[in-house]
Amino acid sequence: MMSPEKSSQQNEIIHDKQYYIGVQVNLSPLDSLSQNMAPALKYLTNNLGDCYQSQHCPLPNSMDDECEAVEIMATLLGLPKDECWGYIGGGSTLGNLQGMWIGRTLYPDATLVFSKSAHYSIYKFASLLGFTQVKIINDTPSGAIDLADFQAQITPNEDVVMVLTAGTTMTCAYDPIDRCVELLRKNNSRIYLHLDAALGGFVIPYIDESILNTPTAEYTFSNPAISSVTVSTHKVLGTPMPANIFVCRKEIAEKFKCCVNEVPYLGQIKDITVYGSRDGFRASTVLSRLKEMKSSRLYDLVHGSLEKIDFIIRKLKKMGLENVFTNPAGLAVVMPLATFQSRFYQEGQQFLKEKYHLVQDNHYLHLYVMGHVSQAICAEFLDDCAMWLIPRQEKVAQLP
Repeated sequence: MMSPEKSSQQNEIIHDKQYYIGVQVNLSPLDSLSQNMAPALKYLTNNLGDCYQSQHCPLPNSMDDECEAVEIMATLLGLPKDECWGYIGGGSTLGNLQGMWIGRTLYPDATLVFSKSAHYSIYKFASLLGFTQVKIINDTPSGAIDLADFQAQITPNEDVVMVLTAGTTMTCAYDPIDRCVELLRKNNSRIYLHLDAALGGFVIPYIDESILNTPTAEYTFSNPAISSVTVSTHKVLGTPMPANIFVCRKEIAEKFKCCVNEVPYLGQIKDITVYGSRDGFRASTVLSRLKEMKSSRLYDLVHGSLEKIDFIIRKLKKMGLENVFTNPAGLAVVMPLATFQSRFYQEGQQFLKEKYHLVQDNHYLHLYVMGHVSQAICAEFLDDCAMWLIPRQEKVAQLP
């Protein structure tokens, strides 16, 4: 039984933010950001309505900051700032809702298509938005959408609202956008494509084809098939609160405005945001963090994570865990759940999950190497794995 002193030490470790490696968030300290943004907390800032029509907002707001952040993100993803529309929200869950709402409105009879590995918010909003036809496509063992099942399920001449993912939750897989679009085009489908790039949105701009194994432009607005994108800022970028930047093509936003009601007390604007009121402090914080990090720091952060992942994968394989893997451009180390449960002592499984806040579903367990995860933590995780690993000879001896 663990002594009270050791138990206290273990609790301190469990709550130490550097050990949170089970979820894709960057928990790096933000001291300079906190000092710079503190004055903005003295009063309300409410970004009510469309930040691109800030003259109609009757409240103190930070809509100029919001527009600037949207345009920085759009530019990173290959969309000129004069061709974009968007806003900052509380996370990519509602960014997905925004994209699906636009698609559902522009194509009222569309079939909703997404994969089994899509974020669980897609399932919720399929119901909320009243899609009458929904096709959930199988995924491959990597977590990407299964093209064979996709081809088998799609129907000629149907309108499609398709949600694809750049960085799935469990395996950080990237759905093959071009192949999916090609199959739909062959079927004479009209398409609204929303990309859930909650994680991958801040990875794609800083890598190349040699890492992703496909042109990175496929996952940006350089791809004409993409209508809208949501990117989370608390994941790679590392804002101190959940937030997302929703970006869509301006021409699509204008079409969508024709389908919504005017708001008389906001100068008759057509507010096409899901929110209405939005946190102005959040928008300013996102912009501040974007300017603080700069592209050079984000490049180093992404490539540093990829290098650490390669290190962890190589070490785990040397321990005999041959089927651990990472996807191209993925920030996750993925282990089949069956491997974890069979190769580690039961007490060790609990220890690793609690200490490192590891996350699992019915098939996989993963850890994410985000900006706050140091080389020392990676080495400590590997040492703990080695300590709790069942030796091969003992594992063989236990077989009937």
